Amino acid sequence: MSGAPRRVRLRLAAWSTVVFAAVLVAVGVAVVAAFARALDAQAMRQADASAQRVERLLVDELGGDVDAAELAEELREEADVAWYAVQVPGWPRIESAEWQRADVAALRAEMDAVVASRATRRNTVDVEHVGPLRVVANSVAVGGADIAFAIGFEERPLRDSMTSFLAILAIVGPLALIVAFAGGYWLAGRLLAPVRVLADAAEDITIERIRTRLPVRGESDEFDRVAVA
Repeated sequence: MSGAPRRVRLRLAAWSTVVFAAVLVAVGVAVVAAFARALDAQAMRQADASAQRVERLLVDELGGDVDAAELAEELREEADVAWYAVQVPGWPRIESAEWQRADVAALRAEMDAVVASRATRRNTVDVEHVGPLRVVANSVAVGGADIAFAIGFEERPLRDSMTSFLAILAIVGPLALIVAFAGGYWLAGRLLAPVRVLADAAEDITIERIRTRLPVRGESDEFDRVAVA
């Protein structure tokens, strides 16, 4: 008789683990989606902040008497952004070292588009050996001239954060299921303990002990109802 309660105990533990796994997957998907949205919003905020710094720098510097070499030097020292390009009418295009080394047609296209449209552009460009680059391009009017500029923000650190987060979930998830199964198995054992007591007492009832009664725990629960019946 001892095998049947054990099988019931295993089934109860397994079903509780399945339910927990379903809840865990649903919560995990929601958390991952929320984390991805938060990282995307953070990338956009940082890219916009960098674009605003470059815009203020252009307004301050081009409001005075500077040439292309001086502006390029100020951008290197003060822009606090690795990826940028600036197009002042009549000047050669000023590009950061990273922008020049990448030599990506899509980056040049972003600059050309904002020069032509004078409208804010936001895009993501894949750069070899760098990964996704969040690009913000805009134009600013200084002294009657429209100055086009673009900045890039590397998304690899943020994507590495997502990869690390998924790796943590991949480790924690199975461990949580193991703990859930162990906890369910222990809890099922506690719940089925009165059944084992009733089964053992029933096995002791024989023809010679026909007046023996099953033990009533006084809990007024379903197990006591069985014993009384």
